Amino acid sequence: MLGLKSLFSSLGRKFSEGLRTLYPPTPKTFVYERDRRCRRITWGTTVGLAILFVVMVLLSSQQYFSAWLIFFVLSVLALVVLSIPRFITLTDEALEIHCVVDLTRIHVEDIESIRRIGREEFRHLTPLLGSYGFGGYFGYYFDFSGWNFYKLYATERKRLVLIEDIYEDAYIVSCSDPDALVAMAIRARDRKREEIFRASMKNENRTVPSGKTES
Repeated sequence: MLGLKSLFSSLGRKFSEGLRTLYPPTPKTFVYERDRRCRRITWGTTVGLAILFVVMVLLSSQQYFSAWLIFFVLSVLALVVLSIPRFITLTDEALEIHCVVDLTRIHVEDIESIRRIGREEFRHLTPLLGSYGFGGYFGYYFDFSGWNFYKLYATERKRLVLIEDIYEDAYIVSCSDPDALVAMAIRARDRKREEIFRASMKNENRTVPSGKTES
């Protein structure tokens, strides 16, 4: 009876793995939504830069200096815009954070912990390199209370998720449904680790007979 159960269980796992290979699951997408403060800073900075550009063009008599300054400001602005996070996708293999031109990929089996955090934890973060409201809150941040570095991919300060991997890297993201992201990421991680464990046990069982020696 136990042999039949194990046989059917093995066949069921192989059938599920075959279906997953032939028809890979559609990635779950989590969108970013910008809070009121982020929108105000973005529009205010944009208007301020436009006014500064017009004033420099009208009043500056040093054409080369103004051209280099304008080029520098536009370069920094372009770098910030290209780093704005767009959406998050989650599959059975990885959690991916999609920015305008950048992609951060975290393998689900490497996730050590994932949980929601509140605005009070966000207030402890100090931006070191990145944007603090213009287009979102992204870049490298530091928490002086806990002496930890974080890489942020957020556009609001409420619906935040903290992701820590086995390499001690920490990421903070925001999305439209943080509870679903946490629950689905935990399920994907546990499922992937179980698959890796079964595969490793299968390989060990294959190598044990060949390693035996006659007494």
